[in-house]
Amino acid sequence: MDYKPKIYVLHGAITNGGDFLIYRRGRALLESRLGAYFDFIYLPRFEKIKISDIKEVDGLIILGGPILSRGLQLQIENIREMIEHIEKRAGFLPPIVTIGIGVSGEDFSGYGDYFKGEEVIEFWKKIYESSRLVSVRDIETKKVLDAYGIKARLTGCPALYNPNWQNVAPPGKIDSILISIPRIGSLKKYDVQNYKAFLTTMLMLKRAKKEFGSMKIGVAFQHGFSTRTLNIVYRFTKRHEMEVHDLSGKGIDEDKDITAYSMHMGPRLHLHIYFLTLKKPSYLMDIDHRTNAFLKTIKTPSSLFTMRQTKKAIRAVKSPEVIQQFERTEDEINRFRKTLELFLEDVKVLFLENKENGGR
Repeated sequence: MDYKPKIYVLHGAITNGGDFLIYRRGRALLESRLGAYFDFIYLPRFEKIKISDIKEVDGLIILGGPILSRGLQLQIENIREMIEHIEKRAGFLPPIVTIGIGVSGEDFSGYGDYFKGEEVIEFWKKIYESSRLVSVRDIETKKVLDAYGIKARLTGCPALYNPNWQNVAPPGKIDSILISIPRIGSLKKYDVQNYKAFLTTMLMLKRAKKEFGSMKIGVAFQHGFSTRTLNIVYRFTKRHEMEVHDLSGKGIDEDKDITAYSMHMGPRLHLHIYFLTLKKPSYLMDIDHRTNAFLKTIKTPSSLFTMRQTKKAIRAVKSPEVIQQFERTEDEINRFRKTLELFLEDVKVLFLENKENGGR
C-alpha cells in the first residue's frame, strides 16, 4: 500500500495513571492490529485542538475513558469543534469510531434519562451515524446508548489488552499488597461525599496496616497529591511505613515497582484492570458508576467502598478461597481481547472502504 489513510486518535490521558494506561494499551492495540494499514495521529482531546494542524483526515477514533458524561463537557466540546471544521472544509464527515468508551461516575436515575439536553444526544448520534461502529467498555454504557437508539458493541476497555498477556505467569506466594485510594477533594463544609471518602480511606489503611503487618504494603495515589486532603493521607502512609506510589502523569504499566506487588485492593478501576491483566488477584471496592459498571461486566470479588465494608474487604483478601476465584477472570479477559480484535477488523474495513470511495 503506497498511501496509508490518516486516522486521528483522540485520547484522554491527562494526569490520571488509569487514563494513561488506556492510552498506552489502546495505542499498542491499534498499532499491532492496524498499523500496517493506517497512519495514526494521536491528539489529546482535553486540550483545544489546533484546527490549523488538521490536514487530510480519513477517519477519527475516540479512544476509551469515561467520556460519556451527562452534559457537554470540555472534551466533547473540543471534539465537536474539530468535527465541525472537518465537515465544513471537506463537505462531508469521515467515519468516527469509538473504542471502549464508558459512562462517567455521575449519578443517574435511568438509562433513558442519562443525557442532559439535546446537544449531547445529537453529538453521540452523529458519531454513531457516521460509522455504526461504537464500542463501549461495559454493559451499563451499552444500556445507556441503546436507550437512545445507538446500537453500541460491548468490547471491554482497551486497558484489558496486555501485549504480553501470553507470556504472563500468575504469581506464586502472596507477600505484598498494593492499596489504591480514591481522588479526595478538599474537606469543605457540608461536603459529605468527600468526608466519607476520606474517613473510609483512613480506616481502610489503618485496618490494612494491622492485618497485613507482615507483608509489604504500598499505597497508590493515581492522581498524585493534588489536594490538601490527599496530603494528609500521604503523611499517614509515610508515618506508618507504607510505600508511596505517585502514578500521576504516566501509565500504571510504566511503574515497575507497581508491577512487583502480588495483589491489589481498593476502588481504582484501572489498577484493578491492570492487576487482572497481570493474572494477579485484585479486589475492587465499588465506589461509583464506573466501578459498578465494570463489576456487572466482569464479575470479580468485591465490596462497597464504605467504612463498614473495609473490614469485609480485608478479610476477603486474606482468604485463599477468594484468591482462587480470580483464576476465572482469565477466560473473561481472553474473550474481550478477541472481541476487541474482531471489532478492529470491522474498523479496518470501514476506513479502507471509505478511502476507496473518495471519503464519501
